[in-house]
Amino acid sequence: MKALKSKRRLGRLKKSGIFFVIIMLGVLLAAWNTGTNLLYIIVGGLASFILISLFLPGRSMKKLSMRREAPSAVHRGEPFLVSVRLENHKLLLPAISLRLESASEADRAIGYLMRLPARRAAMLTVQVVFDRRGVYRLPPFDLVSSYPFGLIEQRRRFSDEREIVVYPRVRIVRTTVLDQAAGTRYLTRRPSADGDEFYGLREYVPGDDLRLIAWRASARFGKWIIRELARENSRYVTFALDTRYAPDMDNFEENFEEVIELVASLAITLLRRQYNVSIVTPQVDLEPGEGSGQEREVLELLARVESATLDAYPDFESVVRRLEGERAVLLYFSADSRQWGRRSGTALSAVDPREVLHA
Repeated sequence: MKALKSKRRLGRLKKSGIFFVIIMLGVLLAAWNTGTNLLYIIVGGLASFILISLFLPGRSMKKLSMRREAPSAVHRGEPFLVSVRLENHKLLLPAISLRLESASEADRAIGYLMRLPARRAAMLTVQVVFDRRGVYRLPPFDLVSSYPFGLIEQRRRFSDEREIVVYPRVRIVRTTVLDQAAGTRYLTRRPSADGDEFYGLREYVPGDDLRLIAWRASARFGKWIIRELARENSRYVTFALDTRYAPDMDNFEENFEEVIELVASLAITLLRRQYNVSIVTPQVDLEPGEGSGQEREVLELLARVESATLDAYPDFESVVRRLEGERAVLLYFSADSRQWGRRSGTALSAVDPREVLHA
């Protein structure tokens, strides 16, 4: 782990420090009015508390380094852990009463060290969560100390260029939406809910139809095994994601994020069932693939995808219509709620997120 860059920030009086200064000024005023030497001695003693509070916190945090380790990718709304390593490079003096804060949540402690001896290191674990998908920099961390009297707060900010990709949430969904997908061809001799022909055996994934459990194979392997069925030429699924918006669209941002989460959930579910999955957007065309590598590619694309204006890609609908005739199964998604579930007319029919049941 590379050491973070640090920058010392100006100290500030805490509320307790403000009250302390007010009391000291009151005693000083009384000393001026009465000329009592004892009161001047008391003022001098109170002032020494202020001077010590200005000096010791900065000295305590001197020659400290911070390193942190975090995952390169996480899912939206899911907490993850950041490991923070603090090291004291001073030869003799310890660092005392250190509070760790995130720059995005000032005045909220996310970690605390009572004492860090000289030439020693300590590890802290911090929980972080991102509420929106995208690519973010891990927020800077502040080391804060108000040692020894809690009157004046000194802080040092540690930052780096670490980026974290925030994937959309992946939920467990049923794949019955494939039944109405453009390009799906059925065999009439043995229809079933999820397919027509025996394809193979695989491990159970939450959301699978329990009627497809292979009981003998499950008993032999000691875990749930599913009979995988396949429609003719339907193991390749293409998701056409329309990221364009028009000024007259209602609730575009909310619908856009909902559609992206739906695409992510369906794509990952199908990939874990050994489907080949590809994604087409106005900006990007992800080639078909399968397995865990394709899962990462799909989530990376959906984490970074951004909306665009209708004028920027006016021919995307014609691209989708061409793909309907070329791809085995095509699922069209749009943030325009007017296209959800449409079954008539010349306009493209988009999958209605409200019709996709969560398992």
